[in-house]
Amino acid sequence: MEMTRYVEVTSSAAAKLLNLYPRKGCIAEGSDADIVVWNPNNIRTITQKTHQQAADFNIFEGLKVTGAAEFVLCGGKIVVAEYRVNACPGSGQFIEAPTWPGLCYDKIQEIDNKDQPTHVEREDVPTDDVNGPVETKDKLGMTTPRGYCQQEVFNK
Repeated sequence: MEMTRYVEVTSSAAAKLLNLYPRKGCIAEGSDADIVVWNPNNIRTITQKTHQQAADFNIFEGLKVTGAAEFVLCGGKIVVAEYRVNACPGSGQFIEAPTWPGLCYDKIQEIDNKDQPTHVEREDVPTDDVNGPVETKDKLGMTTPRGYCQQEVFNK
């Protein structure tokens, strides 16, 4: 995967799916200053001992992976430097995300509406005459259904 596509998938597209774009997922005026410097050549082994979580196990324990965040800037402050977390407790911030992100739900609505039946207007087809008589007798003495339009009915 090319680097520009990687950034799009991991940042821009993810922020759009979570309805956080353009505050997150892009570098622009008015957006948060969150930047990750990724080292694609770093090889490391995942272990519970090196993680920041308060868990005594990791389901990926012992897995060798390539690539790591070497530096991370969050809100303009360095929170990871040379693979070490330098964030202070309580420095995080809750970001309220509006529900129903358009990127996902607009497409779902489009698909749902595509399969809905649509009304077809026809002028040359007789319609049911609700206000007229329920039954009429024609020349042959036969009862005709509602919506009869003066067409001859032949019994074959």
